[in-house]
Amino acid sequence: MGKIISSKKTKKNTVICQIELTKNELLHLKGEMKKIHLFSKKLCSTKECIKERGNKNTTKYIPIPIDLRPRRKNYKKLTCRKLEFTKGMFYIYGLLKN
Repeated sequence: MGKIISSKKTKKNTVICQIELTKNELLHLKGEMKKIHLFSKKLCSTKECIKERGNKNTTKYIPIPIDLRPRRKNYKKLTCRKLEFTKGMFYIYGLLKN
């Protein structure tokens, strides 16, 4: 996992961060250097289980917890990305609004 080495507040009320990443983590960005969202593993505090259904539990899914579900139904597109690391993996979902 990457870590923030230093941060500096600018006059435009933004923060410039210097980040240390492994080569593999940088490859996950696929060359994208704009519109990057940072999050911490410790922010993932809602617990959920992998549900298994079907013949011999062949279908597996991760339900969205009720308290995290969007209240509005006007979302057009759902994007998903799986990031796999040596100690675990992250599934990141994005709901795009109208």
